[in-house]
Amino acid sequence: TPLFAQQTASPAPSASGSILDPAPPSTDDYRRNLAIPFREALKSSQPDRAAKQTIDRAIHYLVAQLISAEQPKREIRSDYAISQIIFRCDQLLNHPRSEVRDRGVELLTQVNTSWNPDVPAVETIDVLLRTLTFPDSDIHLKVLAAPAIGRILRDAPASKLPILKRFEIAEKLAAEIQRLRNVRGTNSEPEPIARMWAMWKLVEALGYCDKVYNASRDPIFADVLFETLVDQSEDCLTRARAAHSLR
Repeated sequence: TPLFAQQTASPAPSASGSILDPAPPSTDDYRRNLAIPFREALKSSQPDRAAKQTIDRAIHYLVAQLISAEQPKREIRSDYAISQIIFRCDQLLNHPRSEVRDRGVELLTQVNTSWNPDVPAVETIDVLLRTLTFPDSDIHLKVLAAPAIGRILRDAPASKLPILKRFEIAEKLAAEIQRLRNVRGTNSEPEPIARMWAMWKLVEALGYCDKVYNASRDPIFADVLFETLVDQSEDCLTRARAAHSLR
């Protein structure tokens, strides 16, 4: 079974922002009319108009299936297909059901431009970073997104991740780590186990930025990691990750 999904031509988000508005193709329509053309369309790095329409409709269908079905990983070489996956996953993050939002993040973490070697799709980074701005009621999304953000910092080709973007990513990770440190022991503190997991994953991801200074030459990345390391009130696993990230 293929992996990804969408609508027709270049879609504009609906007023509701729902993955089901307009309705995706039916399973019968997908199997009869889309499955084989979709596989062929994914082989092209420069899909024509007809191939784009096929990709749109197939990605709409398959991402909609994330609400109720598990999907396998797939290597995606078409920039257009990746853009449609991102578009649909961004919609999933607005879904009222927590498990659907989880699925949207999980799918983004699986989008690779190559599996041998393992190369993540850098284009997913902005939606992954958006999870860091979510309220702590969705802190589990940060736990899911942080390793994928770290993987992009670690494995993405330099040509795909310019230095200023790398600084932006690291600054957002550092800001969220600092925020979680600041709310500890207050009425705003998230559930302690969830906070521990988020700190652990965020600190690990920040270690892959491979930078001490930000663009202004302030050593904020090293400072955040060092402060976490020496804070004896932090969980020992988080402190160990901070030490590893400072290596």
